Amino acid sequence: MHITDRTGMHYSLGITDKITVDHHLVSRLTKYGNSLTLHGFTIPSDMQGKGVGTQIVHQLERHAKQRGVTDLRVHLTEKDCAVHHAFWSKLGFVHTGTTFHKNVQALP
Repeated sequence: MHITDRTGMHYSLGITDKITVDHHLVSRLTKYGNSLTLHGFTIPSDMQGKGVGTQIVHQLERHAKQRGVTDLRVHLTEKDCAVHHAFWSKLGFVHTGTTFHKNVQALP
């Protein structure tokens, strides 16, 4: 799987029990029942601000939906929740404590 940033740069994307972009660890994943949780979410600094994070989330939503996941969760530290609130909210995630969550089965 590949994604392309706003400048036209291509990256390889891997989604297994973790998310990687060009072999950089972005997040670890845990599936429990119909819920998939991301533990942290860190885009390498040279890829930030280029739409890479948004594309990763969209690919992950499709990946999760195809596998019967109904609830996608992102668990962050309190500090990261405050810093990245706008990013997750823009993508349709609802903030509860130190977690953002979204029903992926409702997606087209």
